[in-house]
Amino acid sequence: STSDPEKILTETSELKPVSHYARMKIAAEEALFSQRNPEFAPTILRLATVFGSSNRLRFDLVVNTFAKSAFFNNRITVHGGEQWRPNVHVGDVGRAIIRVINAPIDIVDREIFNIGNPRENRTILELAKLTGEIYPGLDVAVNQANPDKRNYRVSFDKAKSMIGVD
Repeated sequence: STSDPEKILTETSELKPVSHYARMKIAAEEALFSQRNPEFAPTILRLATVFGSSNRLRFDLVVNTFAKSAFFNNRITVHGGEQWRPNVHVGDVGRAIIRVINAPIDIVDREIFNIGNPRENRTILELAKLTGEIYPGLDVAVNQANPDKRNYRVSFDKAKSMIGVD
């Protein structure tokens, strides 16, 4: 997360977690890297917010939540709206994992890759408007009280250049 959403974050940007979940992800990365040995060469994939159909669909993620609320209630509520979120389709995540598995170990050993699509760096309000294009007549309510503090845009250039992830 960053206070400057115009800044594009890379794998080497300073980490500023705003949630317990984010702090635990950082601790897990550090723990994995500390265990590196000749038999274990960890690679970290920092996934953008995943959306799309899956066997265990999550409804705590913005795109899926908007789709569910639009379908069942014909109404979504946007908290704030100007916050940026990187997103990635579940199929693209699967392809990225396969790319890492098939990559030469010396290319991916102890590397961190942001996985997502630069065209899917969008604001919450943009996502709401896109949902409205799929569900005509959708009622979009904007609530400025208690907006989500997470606000960040991410670069996926490293994954594209090193392992060919688009």
